[in-house]
Amino acid sequence: MNVNSSRLRKRIRDSILILFLVVLVVAFAIGSSGFLRPSNIVSILSNFSVLLILSLGISWVVMAGSLDISQAGIAGLVGILIGLILPVIGYGAIAVGILVGAGFGSLNGLIFTKARIPSFLVTLGTLFVTTGLEKYLAVTAHVLTNGIPIEGRLDAFLPTIPLLNVPRSFSLFYWAAGESILFYMISQKTRFGLRIYAIGSSASSTLLYGINVTGYQVLVFALSGAISAVAGFLYLPYLNTASPTFTDSLTFVTLAAVVLGGTALAGGVGGFHRTVIGALILSIINNGLTVMGLDALALFVVQGVIIIIAAVAVSRGIKTGIIQ
Repeated sequence: MNVNSSRLRKRIRDSILILFLVVLVVAFAIGSSGFLRPSNIVSILSNFSVLLILSLGISWVVMAGSLDISQAGIAGLVGILIGLILPVIGYGAIAVGILVGAGFGSLNGLIFTKARIPSFLVTLGTLFVTTGLEKYLAVTAHVLTNGIPIEGRLDAFLPTIPLLNVPRSFSLFYWAAGESILFYMISQKTRFGLRIYAIGSSASSTLLYGINVTGYQVLVFALSGAISAVAGFLYLPYLNTASPTFTDSLTFVTLAAVVLGGTALAGGVGGFHRTVIGALILSIINNGLTVMGLDALALFVVQGVIIIIAAVAVSRGIKTGIIQ
């Protein structure tokens, strides 16, 4: 009975999300004739991919019952770092960047598990540290690279398809789709994924089964950092430059995508398929309001209101838990 009830609640949640997504598309299509144009759809999917790739890392952490808001800072720092050392050591800069991201993530996990400091505070501190380092390195970027442009040096990682008339930026969608499918399969079909869900549901109960809960918690933070680093590296060919401000606005939007998709902040509930839906909803809201000509300042207000309405509609009558 409990199993059937849980499945029913999951179906209700997913149905509400999909219905809300359809309503958004119909509303924006009516409100603007340009919303369903192929060029605008490509733009939606490109921006959606930017948000999704960064949201995938935090999904692991949230499913394990913790929070990570440092991912945007790590991505920004790694992007600048790779931009600086790429002309010097070539593609080895990518490996360095991913190691740096995983290192910051591991540090988050170790402080969280050993010092018993709330994950929100730990990762908030890391966000400030990485953002500060990012801005500092960006100031000296032109000198250290001797003016060598990034453009063209990483294009192989965002290839174009000659038969499709889409911009190179759309190639980011392939990465987002591939990572989403990979992480979904890992979370649903492997021992690692199932243990992350178990830890998120009840870390103390999972510990009784002899599972190294602390080790897994550190691992998901390291994984989040590494994924953030990959995002930072992919944003370079996407932008054709190392931007110190590109990820600034994504700090809390990524968390909103995860939670709006139905992953409980208390952990143990949700999944990557829901993060995909949450990120798509936010991307459509942002694009639709922009296409309709809404003022940039008003855009933030309307976005916030719509996100709150969507979150209430999704969670109404369904207990998702609160973070401790």
